[in-house]
Amino acid sequence: KEGLLYSAAWPQAQGEEAGHVILRGLKKRFEDLNGPVYVLSSQGPDGLPPSENATLKSLPSIMENLGVAPIAAALSKKRVVSLDGRPKKIKQFRAWHLLLPVSIVVFVILAFLSWVSYKDFLSVSQRVQNIESKIQALQDKVRPLESRLKGLEESGRFYKDLESYIKERPDLYKVINEIARLVPEGTWFTHFLYEKGKITVRGTSKDALEVLNSLRKSDLFSQVKLVGSVSRNRYDSERFRIRIELKRSNSREK
Repeated sequence: KEGLLYSAAWPQAQGEEAGHVILRGLKKRFEDLNGPVYVLSSQGPDGLPPSENATLKSLPSIMENLGVAPIAAALSKKRVVSLDGRPKKIKQFRAWHLLLPVSIVVFVILAFLSWVSYKDFLSVSQRVQNIESKIQALQDKVRPLESRLKGLEESGRFYKDLESYIKERPDLYKVINEIARLVPEGTWFTHFLYEKGKITVRGTSKDALEVLNSLRKSDLFSQVKLVGSVSRNRYDSERFRIRIELKRSNSREK
């Protein structure tokens, strides 16, 4: 902490009142003046604080030497004393004197580590870009092969579907011959439709019920039934529609 030692001397005839006047002037000049005030008389420096180290066993009278006041205070409190009227500043420890160089060193270290990390990052980024370029080149080469493979897979599925259709498709010629063999004479068909193992026929005959019963005798058909109603035309023939469901055992083998 900085401090100030101020000493003053005045004629003894003015008494201690002069010292109080000087003290009030000091308080106006230095607002934070709060140290002890010592008033010395001609009888000696009894009012001064004693020297802790007892460097000097006795001091001369203040009347003999006015320098007794500052010297006594310096010896008692170990303070640096200014005798030329200027306040003496005491050296203080300031934290930033130590923190500043430490901060500079830390900053340099962090900057170096950041530069090394950034350099490694650039190297890794370059390698990643090279790998991505190679992957893209391989994808460009593989893409035509994928298209060909997809075409082969579609061809394989089509072949399997065709093979399955050939295996499951009934021998329509055999079915038609069977129908022609069973129906009574005078029966005519105007419509023939095959769809998913079922045959739908439309036609005319003298007796639609006889046609139905005749078709039910075949071992190739699992079910034969009339669809809708039977009507007569102007030639006195019955118009009918029959749906025939084929047996699976009658499918064509490969």
